[in-house]
Amino acid sequence: MSRAPSPSRSKHSDELPVVQISETQILAKPGNDFSNFGHSSALGIFLWLKRGDAKDAITDIKILHREAEAPVGYAKLPSIQADGRTFCFYYQVNGTGEDCSPITQLQIVSGTDSAVPAGFRRVTPELNPGAAAESKEYLCIQSHKTKSALNSKEYTIGENLDVQDTTGHWEPAVVKSKMLINGVKMIRIHYLNWSENWDASFEVGSPRLLSNPTSKWAKTGVCHRFH
Repeated sequence: MSRAPSPSRSKHSDELPVVQISETQILAKPGNDFSNFGHSSALGIFLWLKRGDAKDAITDIKILHREAEAPVGYAKLPSIQADGRTFCFYYQVNGTGEDCSPITQLQIVSGTDSAVPAGFRRVTPELNPGAAAESKEYLCIQSHKTKSALNSKEYTIGENLDVQDTTGHWEPAVVKSKMLINGVKMIRIHYLNWSENWDASFEVGSPRLLSNPTSKWAKTGVCHRFH
């Protein structure tokens, strides 16, 4: 029997800024307050984020494929060795540059699914520069700045969406209603293959909402139909 979509997570935890990132070679948290945001097959690592106070917010991330001094105003994570390459993450706390804004979400995209998610921007270069196009991996970040731009989107009742549940599966859905709660734009969605008991509400701008006529679940073949 197919499993039902998972309930939505609290939007409030997702709004807290990212204050620390880390990596492990096994699926094990580096600390109790960390949550996993992706796995890089190219680097053989699991990536983790920690949320916290705005005063400690990470506002920019850079990637270098060589050992180097951290750019001015940036800190460096321990180097990663993979496929004979040196890979380095550099991050900035409370920067003031043009692209700097508190980061709220991180995501890895790869292969044929490497389009930048709505409300995100891509960090260049790719994680695995020597890989074939269908195997390239990219880190994408969502910040207050990119999310604000996305929040200007207007959904229409009856609009078809793809919605990602908390296990990472994409489900076809439709917009049932629009709401404004404490000044925050929200939509209520209905999963097409599930009963109304699984209807859920999302903040406009959530990375788990995808307006795309070429459905993500159709591209991946992941569609959990009601039996």
